[in-house]
Amino acid sequence: MNKGKRSRTVVRLIEVSLTLAVVFGWYCFGYYSQRSVMEANPVSLQSTEGMTENTDGKATEDIEGGTAGTSDSSLLASGIFAENRVEWQGKEYRRNTYIKAILCMGVDQKGGLNETTHAMGGRADGLFLIVQDTARNQFKVLMIPRDTMTPVTITDLRGNVVGKDLHHLTVAYSYGDGREQSCEYVVEAASGLLGGLQIDHYLAIDMEMIGQVNDAVGGVTVTVPTEGMEKRDPAFIKGASVTLHGDQAEKFIRYRNTDEGNSALYRMDQHQEYIKGFFQAVKRTARSESGIVEHLFNIVQGHMITDMSKAEYLKIGTDALGMGGLEDEDIFTVPGYGITGEALYDEFYAEESELIPLILKLFYREDGNSGG
Repeated sequence: MNKGKRSRTVVRLIEVSLTLAVVFGWYCFGYYSQRSVMEANPVSLQSTEGMTENTDGKATEDIEGGTAGTSDSSLLASGIFAENRVEWQGKEYRRNTYIKAILCMGVDQKGGLNETTHAMGGRADGLFLIVQDTARNQFKVLMIPRDTMTPVTITDLRGNVVGKDLHHLTVAYSYGDGREQSCEYVVEAASGLLGGLQIDHYLAIDMEMIGQVNDAVGGVTVTVPTEGMEKRDPAFIKGASVTLHGDQAEKFIRYRNTDEGNSALYRMDQHQEYIKGFFQAVKRTARSESGIVEHLFNIVQGHMITDMSKAEYLKIGTDALGMGGLEDEDIFTVPGYGITGEALYDEFYAEESELIPLILKLFYREDGNSGG
């Protein structure tokens, strides 16, 4: 082989080696990213057995009407509230059409609510359902623990749906696009948790906006409910009354002692306290600023995702101002118990025997009763 041919051969070998290196590098990167996501969001993905591939390349389940990764035959899992009529313990109930369910999400996602890579988005850390009685102009709130275990939709990094698996409700958001699709995945998972209950609307807000909204109503006064919060702010002594300003609002809502199991569950006391305080602050501010509701929504406009029109969410806010106070008896929490799972992650499980009558109380009426 002459010198020219040897040179060309060496160059060709180098080119092939570089190509293989690049391909191998991308493969490792993809594998590492996928593994990082799964370690950050621990989930036991079901096998691809029993899955078929559509012509568009997306995987779908072969299981007829079932949920991969779960074997729960409970009434909630069977979708007891997917219908307007329900029979429970010998009585019949009908969905109260005057009562609307609006799922609110406080999203922890760096850089705002922008589109992200699937399975690597933010999390819906603050979750609660507004229960609006449009006939009586009354509001109640159902708090949903972020670590509640329920079937969630799982996607790969390209957004293809892999299936469903039992997982923390908070991570349902991360498998979407960081915007509408993420919200829809959370709505789907929350509805499943609540036995197929129809959720009428959703509204998600970037948690980074808490301070601005808090200060727009002149600060929010709370009573510190949790031990040890002074580690985050010297003013946060249990039992103390504090008017939150600036970043204090976010500190108050986010604080939890990660050295304790199920600390996110205990943090819900802070969420409940803040919701009550914020509601009172808005009502107080409205006495001097009639347009406060619209002003608040304008502040978060670019940091909010909702399937409601502006007229719809402004009416909800205005109606809320017209009602009385929001007291402890108006705020409920999904009943259940918290444990530390095998992977040392906190897990919360709803107690069906208590959750079913609570949903009936909030959204249904016994058949034969008059009124809405």
